[in-house]
Amino acid sequence: VNDGGSSTEVMRIDGDVSRVGIGTNTPDKLLHLSANTDATLRIESTKTSVAANDVIGAIEWEGQDSSTGSAGVGAKIDVINENATPDFAMRFFTQKAVGGTPTFSEKIRIACYRTI
Repeated sequence: VNDGGSSTEVMRIDGDVSRVGIGTNTPDKLLHLSANTDATLRIESTKTSVAANDVIGAIEWEGQDSSTGSAGVGAKIDVINENATPDFAMRFFTQKAVGGTPTFSEKIRIACYRTI
């Protein structure tokens, strides 16, 4: 994909090796982002009215090995709006099968609490 009709390539989808490159024409991972400055990946929620405990973005890790019971999401990181202020928190979860039922457990929370 070229930049606004110019000859500068800004994104490549390489179907031969199943890789996507943004800012590079030689992606070496499934998703490869490259920039000279401010290489930032953004996850954006477009919800215009965020309530307390709404998740505004997440990253999940999923496995497919059903022979050991480890198919499904094994870990995730999300960001929530903790309250109406708003104060945001980043949460880290892992999963454990309890009695054969996968259960997420919050392991770490990085919260921002305001003082007035």
